[in-house]
Amino acid sequence: MLVVLARHGKAIVSAPSGRDRDRTLRPRGHRQAEFLGSALAAMDITPQRVIASPYPRAWETASYIAKALALDPIADDRLEVGCSAGELIEVIATAAETDLPAACFVGHNPTLEDTLGVLIDGPAGPPVRVRTGEAFCVELDPADPIGRARVVAQIRLDD
Repeated sequence: MLVVLARHGKAIVSAPSGRDRDRTLRPRGHRQAEFLGSALAAMDITPQRVIASPYPRAWETASYIAKALALDPIADDRLEVGCSAGELIEVIATAAETDLPAACFVGHNPTLEDTLGVLIDGPAGPPVRVRTGEAFCVELDPADPIGRARVVAQIRLDD
């Protein structure tokens, strides 16, 4: 299975509400999200599902990606800020049960960094740096993903 772990695009520093969960994308974040969508749509194997944190910055990013793939994004509260690598791996496992060849998950750090470390190097694996507007595409066996994933692409608009 191809798993795309994408961090939301660059977001505003502070939402008018003052709440982190309400932060939206900056213009640069919109460009990054659109680029991610285009890059993923051009891949040999494209995600058949886009699952995202409901936080606006992640949801906006997922919407760009889903539009480029002609899909509707799916919100999953388990991808909110503060979820654990284990929770994200459970979301991946649930998607794998539907026999999807590829899926994209849009979320936040440190969850994405921790999850990549676990998938690539096992439970003691160091986090992998994931910048805003960046996606890692990894191949893994959903039946045995821990410490066995292989990075096949890293995507980010460098502007």
